[in-house]
Amino acid sequence: MSRSPLRDALSVSYAAVGWSAISGTASIVVGVAAASTALIGTGADVVADMLSSIVLIWRFRAELHGRSGSTADRAEQVAERVSSIALVVVAVGVVATAIVRLASSEGASSGAWGIAVAAASVVVLPVFAVLKYRIAAAVPSPALRMDGNITLVGATMAAVTLAGLALTSALGWTSADPAAAIVVGLAAAAVGLRRPR
Repeated sequence: MSRSPLRDALSVSYAAVGWSAISGTASIVVGVAAASTALIGTGADVVADMLSSIVLIWRFRAELHGRSGSTADRAEQVAERVSSIALVVVAVGVVATAIVRLASSEGASSGAWGIAVAAASVVVLPVFAVLKYRIAAAVPSPALRMDGNITLVGATMAAVTLAGLALTSALGWTSADPAAAIVVGLAAAAVGLRRPR
């Protein structure tokens, strides 16, 4: 196998970890400050993406440095499991919190920072997802493909979150953010429970 796809896989995984550390932390911090369940959920998904990318770095480095195929295979399986479990945990937490907020009519206090953080993810995450899908096919790596799925879910979450925050800001709909969070959580669960090919 050519080493180039492995190096590409490592590069995109390192870049994803860097982006996820910054944007995931920002989403969670701004989400807590704004009481936005959807923004916190988006940040949690991005952190799950980061964990998956860290395991993938281990997997690709093992193969690139000529370690046994069993080490790369084991890392591949661990990366798939980490991705799936992290998404399901994110989904359960986000949906449960959103239901409580809906029942108590608690909405987010939308602000420019929340909208900016969500908008940045809407722009950047689809680019990462496309790169991961392309490289996953070349390596090949079902775990990297699953990681691409997580990234795409994160982009979808960010778009739904952005819509919820915009509706809260423009129209004062307190139910928009928790409703958006439920959509976000269900999307995460659907991807997390699906076995990668």
